[in-house]
Amino acid sequence: MRLGELLALRWEAVDFTRRVLMVANSAEFTTKNKRSRVLPMSEGLFRMLQARRERLTSETPLVFHRQGQALRLDTVSKAFKRYVRDAELPDRYHFHSLRHTFASWLAQDGVSLFAIQKLLGHASGAVTQVYSHLQPSELHSVVARVEVPLN
Repeated sequence: MRLGELLALRWEAVDFTRRVLMVANSAEFTTKNKRSRVLPMSEGLFRMLQARRERLTSETPLVFHRQGQALRLDTVSKAFKRYVRDAELPDRYHFHSLRHTFASWLAQDGVSLFAIQKLLGHASGAVTQVYSHLQPSELHSVVARVEVPLN
């Protein structure tokens, strides 16, 4: 999810039964491409959100907050950058780098660009094409489909 989507995430958009998150427009938030999407939760995320819900001490509808108050984009971005520097990682890493890494790992594992596009919420496949160079093994299997035997 994009940082703005995470910070706008409300408990009503977390479906523990179906194990999905609903990313949608609301009066307070509009998605980047103004489209809603449903995202599956990994097992780790499911457990983390369950534990967070159980520890809830305030009546805020927000999943991520500080003492019931909404977190600001710049506050989270600056904190992330501080962690990057503390870990002595390259300064080029930003919060958005996590999204890029997620997509890159999926592409390297052979996940279709269409599936990656849907997970990331790209309005166009052209945006997702940036990850296409990361899946050469998929291209080998495509070429093998039209292989002509040389006898």
